[in-house]
Amino acid sequence: MKIQRFFATLLLTGMTLSLCAQKNQPFPALEGRTADGQTVRIPQDTRGKVSLLCLAYSQESEAELETWLLPAYKYFIEENHAVFEALYEETPLNLYFIPMVRAIVPDGQFAKFEQQFASIDESLKSHVLLYHGNITPYKRFLNMKDKSKPYFFVLDKSGRIVHITSGAYSQSKMEELRRVIDQYGK
Repeated sequence: MKIQRFFATLLLTGMTLSLCAQKNQPFPALEGRTADGQTVRIPQDTRGKVSLLCLAYSQESEAELETWLLPAYKYFIEENHAVFEALYEETPLNLYFIPMVRAIVPDGQFAKFEQQFASIDESLKSHVLLYHGNITPYKRFLNMKDKSKPYFFVLDKSGRIVHITSGAYSQSKMEELRRVIDQYGK
């Protein structure tokens, strides 16, 4: 019994260390194209502002990702845009939803992604960033093991990861994101 508890504790400790391993480390370089045609290099182009990044790399994560789209956009962009502009002269937050498409996706299937990408609502186009390439290094470094979940990373102004969460929207997760973004956005 003691041996089982020892291994369970060891396993949980290892999982916790693995999850925390990327905190306070720079976000790995990622380049993509927004739905409005702009190339964005993270963290290079996001420095100077706090960033909220949502990465998803499979269709299985789509349902949980969709639970975040409206609340995150409404709070961080729509509702507080005027407040942010009055205080900071511009929105002090980079918000990107990043669908990750494997480099090995056949051209015909990638064309479908491109069509969906082009039909995104105008108000969201600058906040949806398509990454097309090798996703394995990101999955490993960012500990994104469960392809059925979207993963959220808050980066400080220098591009370091300061907070991580995953899964479907919840009020408690949103409140924690707000708290962290307010803390690092000052």
